[in-house]
Amino acid sequence: MPIGEQVARRLIARVSTQTSAEDVASLGAAAAAYRACERVHHDILRWVGRNGSYALFGRAVAETRAEHPLLENIRLRTDSDLLLEGASESVDAHGAIATAAALESVLAALLNLLTRLIGDDVAAQLLEHSAR
Repeated sequence: MPIGEQVARRLIARVSTQTSAEDVASLGAAAAAYRACERVHHDILRWVGRNGSYALFGRAVAETRAEHPLLENIRLRTDSDLLLEGASESVDAHGAIATAAALESVLAALLNLLTRLIGDDVAAQLLEHSAR
């Protein structure tokens, strides 16, 4: 399994133990993946700013959209502290498992982008930090 997928799964597993019951009720299996994306976004904001985080996530979404067409309905926001919009609607339309898989793929693609920019170790540490 590629390093991006490994780290994304570990991150989501850690975040799943910290996800609120309200989020789980509204997003089901996708709750932890959604929360992990948001946490990574907030951590990346400190490193590269809002536009940089938006650009990295936008690229990661674009790279995974062919494999997960439901990402067409998940939008990136630049006008808010929250990055993703449409996850609840995606769960309603496609199911929690499919939405969770798509968001996990976005995180894996993001890690792959970061490793090309800053190296494996630093990228993994940055994403692992998001789970805390």
